[in-house]
Amino acid sequence: MKQLILAILGLIFGIILIVLGFVQKHKQSDYTETTAEITEITVEAGTGDDSDTHHVYVKYTVDGKEYNEELDEYSSKYKVGKSVKIKYNPDNPADITSSGNIPMIICFVSGVLLTLGSGIFLGAGAYYVFKKQ
Repeated sequence: MKQLILAILGLIFGIILIVLGFVQKHKQSDYTETTAEITEITVEAGTGDDSDTHHVYVKYTVDGKEYNEELDEYSSKYKVGKSVKIKYNPDNPADITSSGNIPMIICFVSGVLLTLGSGIFLGAGAYYVFKKQ
């Protein structure tokens, strides 16, 4: 019974991740791409088995106004002073996201794998139960 509940929760969580991937992709479709400069990278040390958390801050200009915001992504290739492509919301230029599709791809692929795995487990369990009768 415990495995059934975990499989159903996995299926639900997988579907949520797939939807979040599509929402992220749709969100970026209305955004405008620009170039930003990395101004600061801070590292928050992880505890125990947790890895370090990196915070990347960028500055960019929209309609003559300069913005300094935190980017939603980190790469070991990022260095202070380096230029990166970002996308910003034209209605709220402080709302930015990385220009790449990495967060969207991670959500979507994780959701598909989790949904498939849970679905196969549930299908195999149902097959076993019905075959047993």
